[in-house]
Amino acid sequence: MTDHYDVFLSYARADDDPDYTNPQKSFLRRLYTDLTATGYTVWWDRESMPSRALTFLQEIRDAITVCDKLILVVGPGTLTSDYVKAEWEYALSICLPVIPILRAGDYSLVPPPLNKQHTPDFRDTRPYAAALDELKRILAEPAAPLGPLHAVPPLPQWYIRRSDNLDTLVRTVCADSHQPVVITSKKQTVALQGMGGIGKTVLASALCRECDIRHSFPDGVFWIEIGKEPQIATRLGDIGHAFGDDRAEYPDEQRGRSRLTALLEGKAVLIVLDDVWDHRHVEAFRVVGPRGRLVITTRSGRLVTQVGALSQPVDTLTTDEGCALIAERVGVPAADLPPECTAIVDLLGGHALAVSIAAAQLSERGLDFAPDLLKRLRERRDGDNPFKDLVMSDDDKNLNLELSLSLSYDDLTPDLQRRFRLTGVFAPGGTFDRAAAQAVWGDTDETDTDDALNTLKQAGLLEALTPGPSPSGRGETRYGQHALLRGYARALLRREGELGAAQRQHFEHYAARHGDFDANNDEDRHPAIQADFEDLREALAWGWEHDPTRAVDLVWALTYYMSLRESLETRRLLLTAAYQAAERSGYRLGQANTLKALGDVALRENEYAAARGYYDRALPVYEQIGDRLGQANTLQALGDVALRENEYAAARGYYDRALPVYEQIGDLPGRLNTRYSLARLETALNNIPAACQYYRQLFAIADAHPFFREHPVVKNWRAEYTRLGCEG
Repeated sequence: MTDHYDVFLSYARADDDPDYTNPQKSFLRRLYTDLTATGYTVWWDRESMPSRALTFLQEIRDAITVCDKLILVVGPGTLTSDYVKAEWEYALSICLPVIPILRAGDYSLVPPPLNKQHTPDFRDTRPYAAALDELKRILAEPAAPLGPLHAVPPLPQWYIRRSDNLDTLVRTVCADSHQPVVITSKKQTVALQGMGGIGKTVLASALCRECDIRHSFPDGVFWIEIGKEPQIATRLGDIGHAFGDDRAEYPDEQRGRSRLTALLEGKAVLIVLDDVWDHRHVEAFRVVGPRGRLVITTRSGRLVTQVGALSQPVDTLTTDEGCALIAERVGVPAADLPPECTAIVDLLGGHALAVSIAAAQLSERGLDFAPDLLKRLRERRDGDNPFKDLVMSDDDKNLNLELSLSLSYDDLTPDLQRRFRLTGVFAPGGTFDRAAAQAVWGDTDETDTDDALNTLKQAGLLEALTPGPSPSGRGETRYGQHALLRGYARALLRREGELGAAQRQHFEHYAARHGDFDANNDEDRHPAIQADFEDLREALAWGWEHDPTRAVDLVWALTYYMSLRESLETRRLLLTAAYQAAERSGYRLGQANTLKALGDVALRENEYAAARGYYDRALPVYEQIGDRLGQANTLQALGDVALRENEYAAARGYYDRALPVYEQIGDLPGRLNTRYSLARLETALNNIPAACQYYRQLFAIADAHPFFREHPVVKNWRAEYTRLGCEG
């Protein structure tokens, strides 16, 4: 298959002559030939896939995906062909332009989603050449740019479109978005507000994928998971980085907000803040310009008032929507559902998550189980609630969800119940992969893990997400879970007295996976660390008290990753917590390492006095415990502080003390970096011959080691060497 096509031809075979090889008889053959002769690459099943099957093959979907536009040939057969309907519906779902052309019949045959578009008339009553010229003009018009999606979560596998809510939301968000005029922040901020588990996040994710939204915000649609303890500066930096900005420009919330406001001033962007709990977190992201918009999801009506947003309340599912969800999950038309399904939706109050779990049971057991499920739900409602004593936030408890979840939990085997409980150890809002589940569940055979993950997914208690990064470099499926389910799992874990042991298993896994300082210097590992970062923070929260030495070492191992991908604010918070843990536990190496790293953060901020203070505290500790590499690194850092403050004699003194230590212990990065620092020092003193000599020394060292010889930093040093005129 060709990697790209300009046009996909969608049609019903009933509307074309069977003799498709003859352009005098076959309209499609004539159209295909003429478009091809014009220079267009055209996907037509008779040419591109002669053995067309009767079902909507993945090959067809793949072909539409790599086309620029789809031409829908409208005729009487269009209305009756499920195949054609699936083609144009899929094209619309991925925002591919669909151009209807009327071949036979009248304009009432144009499908409703397309009947407002201009439709060239190709009926025999009009000259073919004139119609073809009109079509060519339409094809020549460039498609409107689509805003790229950034971190937008996938829609659930059994997604149903809540048209009333979604269409209203699209109109609200897009209103005035094309007008570069000053509008109030209220009009720029739209809030989806409602109780937990009723579908706010799914609705917001669907909004991001709407074509009108992506056309209205061509500079990008950004998804930011907020939660109760967001890393504001890091998330601001994520948006800036998408536009090529350096993450270092977002060291803290205040400066990050200022930087991003300037960057987005003229851009048409949509930022979605999911699961907001504090109005101050919304204020931090009020960074969009006149063409930008902000959408938030929250449970709090008070918060909506505080931020002055346009409110769009999200209610529970209607009975019809709930039945549509069950029908989608079971795989039958809604009209074929037994009447008990309607009663189940009503009994569960239309709570989307509760209905989804009930639908999973019906999918597994069949619709014949519907009367029994309804009976059990009624008995559970009228009887004892086994979840009533769970210790958890009142914000997370919901009776309708407990009815559905408790029955699903009861139906699990004791082992699967244990596994569901243990999912409560993972970070709220985070995702995990099979290796993490295997470690927490204590499996020795990954097949057991896969089977359990699949069973919990089929029960509606886990969701399989798009494959993400892993330390192995292979894309691996990650698993997510609604925050309410995570809350119930954790409460059950606590009730069973299993939380402490689970937290240790969780900590052990992430410490082993990401606790190697040298391995984490490989930037190819950083996407995997970023995917696990919320769980790393969760693991550290336990580790500070229960395994402080390894927790401190874990933070130390993450310092290079954090210097590239996390804000200075996040680095400072974690390093401070690590230092305090090291001090409480008497872990001297950990104290020195975290003091040195805190000095590096201060130096990055040009806070020279603070940096020197941290380094001066770290150096004697390194000396006392005999860590020579730590000594040399700290001397080097003190030299860098002195150099930046133009204290050249002091800088030389520190470098002269660091270099022999690096030489004695054979540390190649240290040998290179100190010579580079000395070259910079000589350059500042305008002693160019001496600077050139240091460059030559470090190049001789680098050239003897292939890794350093081709390293980008060394290449930059060679460019500086040339600019100094050292080669002459």
